[in-house]
Amino acid sequence: MTVMTLPIESILDRLLTLHQQLNKLAVQKTDSLKKGNMKRLEMLMAEEGTLVKNLRQLEQERITVFGNKTISLLLEELQEDERERISQLQEKVKAEYLLLKERNELNQQLIEQSLQFVHLSIDLLLPEPEPVTYGKPQKKGYETAVGQSFFDSKA
Repeated sequence: MTVMTLPIESILDRLLTLHQQLNKLAVQKTDSLKKGNMKRLEMLMAEEGTLVKNLRQLEQERITVFGNKTISLLLEELQEDERERISQLQEKVKAEYLLLKERNELNQQLIEQSLQFVHLSIDLLLPEPEPVTYGKPQKKGYETAVGQSFFDSKA
């Protein structure tokens, strides 16, 4: 095991763990959205914020240790057995990431559908506004019955 393998493996392990935790939260968020449980959704989003903060810190650590080198470049520097192990770990992280992306897209669709339902409900509850027209106003009251005003304006 080379000196470089330990930090790569450690970072990928923690990255995998964070993505697995985010996936669990995403499933719980989907359930909360379906049930309309906004209090639970708020709590889950707060937890998610903490995990995202941890992801950012992990990315900073990766940059500090390896600079701008990608995992692909780092893999080239490893021995064959190490390369295989790290590559498998990288694939697990990628799979978790793709699963998270799909779940987040589903949650986004659920939120959009909920908003559409809210807008539809509001539209059904509010009366239709009177159409604005630029024409002769309708005559009301006595004017309509007789055809002219009670008082002659020329008098």
